[in-house]
Amino acid sequence: AQEQSWPWYPHYSVALFTGLRNGELYALQWKNVNLEKRQILVNCSWSNKDGFKSTKSGHDRIVEIPNSLLPLLRELKLQSAHSDFVLPRHARWDRGEQAYDLQMFLKAIGLHEVRFHDLRASWANHLLDKDVPPTKVMAMGGWSDMKTMMIYMRKAGISIKNSISVLDNMKTHGVQEAKVVEFR
Repeated sequence: AQEQSWPWYPHYSVALFTGLRNGELYALQWKNVNLEKRQILVNCSWSNKDGFKSTKSGHDRIVEIPNSLLPLLRELKLQSAHSDFVLPRHARWDRGEQAYDLQMFLKAIGLHEVRFHDLRASWANHLLDKDVPPTKVMAMGGWSDMKTMMIYMRKAGISIKNSISVLDNMKTHGVQEAKVVEFR
């Protein structure tokens, strides 16, 4: 997306690196981004039905900004000198067409199509795969119960990760390698 100067590149990047929902990305303002502390205060969302409102859970949360996202955010800050919003506005975003554009972009470059919300799931799965404790992922992602978090943990295989490591050093004494036998 960056190489092709795709207008949605900043949106995809911020979603993948922060796990913010589409409505939270749309409502994200610079007053809630602290580049020095590398933190985003998520306290607002947007929907075409309700306009600006509190987050889905109704609770504020802090999301850590990865170092690799800082250059893009600094560039966006310079570009948005006259806007309170972090991400550039697109008429297609206003109309809720961001998911369609993502699918068409992925299809055009030969990748598997995903929903826009899957960017959030990718963020959670990546953190869990890198052994970030589920409680921290829950806190940053805004999930209030373990039941919802378990959906992401199952998709990432986290609930079973390293479960059989106790078997790694067991000897297979007396067991031969399998041989393929041809039947006629």
